[in-house]
Amino acid sequence: MDKHSATVWSFFTDIALRLADDPDHDAARQWLTTTLRWMIDHGDDAAVQEVIRSAENAGAARLLRTIVERESEVVVGHHYEGDTLLGLFAIPVLVEFPCDVPESLVDTALSSIDWATDALPDLQVVMPPDDSLHLIARFHRFDELLAIPLSALRKAGHSLATHAAQETLVRYPFTTVDVPLRNAPTFLRFLVGQRKTTGTGPASMPELGRLGSSLQQALCNRFDARCRVIVRRGGGFHDALYTGMWEYQERRLEQIATEVAQDSNGYPLTAAVLTCPRQPTNTVTELRFFAGKNVLGRVGYRLYTRPVENMDRCVGRIGSVIRQAGIRNVDCVKPNNDDGNKNYSSAPRIVLPL
Repeated sequence: MDKHSATVWSFFTDIALRLADDPDHDAARQWLTTTLRWMIDHGDDAAVQEVIRSAENAGAARLLRTIVERESEVVVGHHYEGDTLLGLFAIPVLVEFPCDVPESLVDTALSSIDWATDALPDLQVVMPPDDSLHLIARFHRFDELLAIPLSALRKAGHSLATHAAQETLVRYPFTTVDVPLRNAPTFLRFLVGQRKTTGTGPASMPELGRLGSSLQQALCNRFDARCRVIVRRGGGFHDALYTGMWEYQERRLEQIATEVAQDSNGYPLTAAVLTCPRQPTNTVTELRFFAGKNVLGRVGYRLYTRPVENMDRCVGRIGSVIRQAGIRNVDCVKPNNDDGNKNYSSAPRIVLPL
């Protein structure tokens, strides 16, 4: 691949461009899917990212990303009943308190959940009788799941489909990632597992109200403070991962912007949003709040977007939440050496996740 990389990337993206214009071209799609699957199976994550990065057309880049996401989360399970498509799923779980809570306490409470009593029965009740379900027995952070390479995700899918075939609760198959802990009122976690899927993509999980009620009761029993647990509609691993990401980010943006507006003492406020060029990896968007030249709140906040997501749409989404919280002036800043926004460029370059 490395000897003729420019030719290879051009060939891939040319086919992707044709598919973007003619998505019903089955032969080209099958070839592209098979080749990308081979690259993921052989651990060529960097090469896959380079293929996507070389696509100048956003439609082609999104198509390539859609294919590799699906191929990383769906595997074939071989059983005596016959081959079955098995897909990794994710279920976003929002845990919210009326005030800031140390994240370490939240993680301690979540780690003490009795899976067999508080989670598994409510997952199993929504599954078809002939479905198979493997649930990884832990709550996952977004940062952890985001750091998993596509090849490692597919490898874990194969492992669950074979070694865990007779188990419902399975151990964590990924490498853990250390991330800074925070004090906040809202936290995002995910339940992750594997289940039978369809030929067209992982089927959506039903509404899981009973699971949310069970987890909320279990956590309330472990906290003096009131808490609310919201379990969102799950589905295929990547779709649910980024859906949960945006729901969490919008909720935290609302909380942070409201707090900043209340602490402004009447000064005119500005929210400065710094966006990065489109890339196949997650684009990092930085956010700061100003009253005149003074930075309000934390020094800076980091937001994530889905790979090859439309950045104008993302910025509009961020700005809409901030304006609804009462901060009307939202400035979008492009990252370059001649940044004309003196307020923003003078701020210390420290950003932390929401």
